[in-house]
Order: sequence, then C-alpha cells, then structure tokens
Amino acid sequence: SKMLEHVLKEYHEYVLRFRKKTLSESTRGLESNEEHRRIMEAIRQHDAGLAEQLANAHIRNAYTNMVRKGLYEAGGKEQAGSDTNL
Repeated sequence: SKMLEHVLKEYHEYVLRFRKKTLSESTRGLESNEEHRRIMEAIRQHDAGLAEQLANAHIRNAYTNMVRKGLYEAGGKEQAGSDTNL
C-alpha cells in the first residue's frame, strides 16, 4: 500500500536522524557495538538470562545517552535551547 510505504519511509528517515544525533560521539558508537556483540554472544550460548540482562543494560545506556544529548523522551522531543535538527 502506498500509505504504508510512505509511513515506513518517514519513520526510517526519523530513525536515521535520531541515530545520527545519539551516536555522534565516537565513544558511544563503539560502546553500543560492544553491547550488541555481548548480547549476540549470550544468545549464541543460549543464555537467555544474560542476554536479557545485557539488553536491559544497553537500553538504559542508550536512554542515558539520549538524555545527555538533549532528548528527554523516546519520542525525540528536544529540550528548550537544544539543536532542533531532529
């Protein structure tokens, strides 16, 4: 459907802009990659508990980074006075 295609395209562009802003620090990008690697390894080892723990830690780290970047909620609303390129 054309409507679904349009919605998905806009959402994809939003996610790309959001990621660009939240991963603009080279250290967070490297940390995020390492977190994903550790989650994947836990899944490969069939350790669901560890995978869940690591995934929760990754989500907390990502949220903390978003707040640090001036994004105060997952919807991408920025705090007053911050860059509005999102």
